[in-house]
Amino acid sequence: MEDKGFEIDFSELLEKGFTDLEAKPSPTEPRERRSDKFHGRRPHGNGAMRERAFRGNDSRGNAGEKNARSSHRFGGKRNAKPSRPFPPQPVATLHFYPEDKPIIALVNAIKNSGRTYTLFSIALLLLERPDRFNVMILPLPRKGETEAQALSISVPDNMPFLREEDAFNHACELVFDSLFDSAEIELDPPKGEYKMVALCETTGAVIGAPNHHGYNLALRRYHEENFPNWPFEKFMMTVKNSTDEVLVKSWLESMTKQTIYILKDRAEGEPEKFESKHAAVEFLKTHRREKMIATASQWRIPGTMIEKLPQGKLRAQIESELAKQRKFPLETANGFRGRLRHMGLVFFRKAPEGIVVVSGIRRKFRTPSTHFSDEVLGIFKYLDEHQGARLDVLLSDILGEGATDADKAKLAGSVRWLVSEGYVCEMEKGELFVFQAMTEEQAKAAENNEAPKPREALEPVLDESGITESVPVMTQPIEPPTE
Repeated sequence: MEDKGFEIDFSELLEKGFTDLEAKPSPTEPRERRSDKFHGRRPHGNGAMRERAFRGNDSRGNAGEKNARSSHRFGGKRNAKPSRPFPPQPVATLHFYPEDKPIIALVNAIKNSGRTYTLFSIALLLLERPDRFNVMILPLPRKGETEAQALSISVPDNMPFLREEDAFNHACELVFDSLFDSAEIELDPPKGEYKMVALCETTGAVIGAPNHHGYNLALRRYHEENFPNWPFEKFMMTVKNSTDEVLVKSWLESMTKQTIYILKDRAEGEPEKFESKHAAVEFLKTHRREKMIATASQWRIPGTMIEKLPQGKLRAQIESELAKQRKFPLETANGFRGRLRHMGLVFFRKAPEGIVVVSGIRRKFRTPSTHFSDEVLGIFKYLDEHQGARLDVLLSDILGEGATDADKAKLAGSVRWLVSEGYVCEMEKGELFVFQAMTEEQAKAAENNEAPKPREALEPVLDESGITESVPVMTQPIEPPTE
């Protein structure tokens, strides 16, 4: 079956210029810096800092908040908003990488658009949806240990766990019905007189009669199956006795029936059936464990698996780190920039901010030996004085109000040609920038810095050196194509 899950119109998203991905201030973050208000002096106490940071739009606060702080000084309760939760204790090193199909589609869209995009915008776009990225998990050493323990992997669905027992229990739930057939048999009712049964107040289930010979075993099994992470003493605090005749009768009837489990894939010498699910699971632990769980020093999961992970330390850290990267994706962007480069994109820093941007077009620079037509020189002169101007503004300013549609189309074609050749950069929202004129040596060094590097060189792009690719220098006047 053809996978249509990644049919994403990245070109349309790129054309929008990532307007939906612009950073918005969180309602829990400070709205302004107040260092100037205090002339460099910090207010006393961390509580006062948090109080001001979470106050909202009114920088002066209100009477209620002032009274709350005043009453707190004299023993009253502070009526403050809750502070931000601490990040979960890290149990693994995490890396977010793009999935193959989305990044291929994105690279093609960037090349076809002819525009230049910030590296962070691309990272945010890939992190926006879980089907566009995967997570690499490398476990950390536990407290008091020097070496990290391997992850335990549930073989049926490739889900990672920190504890081997958790991985086995998860895998067992997935495959138990495929390994066993169940059948119900009739039994004789228990002998003796029973006027009381034990209940679990947490689940409401009847566990058994305290004076029945199998009661202690029933308690242990119920604890293991329903509350494996609780100490047995804590579980026993939820067990209460009841003399309700209806419950006693219901338990007696349940004791006349028993479900047995018949092993499907039975090897010679293995038991044919098991009298309880607990016995069947114990058999799997002994004889099928290697087929149900595996170990790995690192593991990669698709982003769509995050919401399927059981609640725990690993999932909490992944969700916390993902939220952090969606705000400031520095580590994610640095993690896949080498891959983007080897897929044909080029990186450079956009002046004057110095932010890293990505394009499918290699830059070219004006040098004393290159010559252009008067029309192109006029475009260069305008952009040198109006960096960041959009195309419609450029056309209006250069041609004036009385320009015909034909004149505008001709000048726009020259601008598009300069963009496609790499002399002018068109950013994701349509702003136009021209690169500064350089000497021959400066231009060659800059172009060499953007040349393709060996695949193993995945460090930050602009810090690499040593590539001496020869770039021909144009000596004849350069003219844009004419229709």
